[in-house]
Amino acid sequence: MHNNDDEDLTYWRHRTPVGVKIEEISGGSRYSDRLWPIMARQIWSENGRDNEYRTIDHLPDGVPLLDGSHERISISHTRGMMVVATLPPTPEVNLEQYSPRAAMGVDTERADRSISAEVRSRILTPAEQEIVPQHKTLLAWTCKEALYKAVMGQVKHWDSDYTITALPDPDKGTTGAASVMLPGGSEVFILYSWLSEGFIITLALSAQCATYKKTADKKGSDK
Repeated sequence: MHNNDDEDLTYWRHRTPVGVKIEEISGGSRYSDRLWPIMARQIWSENGRDNEYRTIDHLPDGVPLLDGSHERISISHTRGMMVVATLPPTPEVNLEQYSPRAAMGVDTERADRSISAEVRSRILTPAEQEIVPQHKTLLAWTCKEALYKAVMGQVKHWDSDYTITALPDPDKGTTGAASVMLPGGSEVFILYSWLSEGFIITLALSAQCATYKKTADKKGSDK
């Protein structure tokens, strides 16, 4: 964990048990809503491997690409937390197109954010509402956001195209599962969530996804 006292932002790199590398930038409460993501992105850019400065490009549909790299990345930020999730290099994959080999997305939200009953009914099917308690609705929201990013937004209907079959448990560190109905058929995804600095963070990745060596600890090393 690296704390930048001048900017009041904390940078932390770790690896998850599901084999995705994570970088978190948090803090910076003195920055305005407009300035916060700019400063967080700058801190991330300056903390590349061997002090390499990193830049992010975007496809026309908004999907982020790490400039000059074969690594799939996914980004999520809200005031106070920015998360960048990274897969190992997959040179065999065209990262401008969807491939289960590089299908991964991340979402973060304030853990105290509330989701109304009306929104809950729009994003969850009746069957999902049976397995998602009311107080876990935000967790389900982050799962569906992460799934949407993982499939590069190919399908739009949260209440029919994306189906949560088991919720991840941020407290126990256990994974969940979901399926997404894509144009080529249904695909299975792994869900993993954790809490950090008052935020909930959720990963969604294809069961066929390339991953780093998995850790036993959700706050594992980056070796």
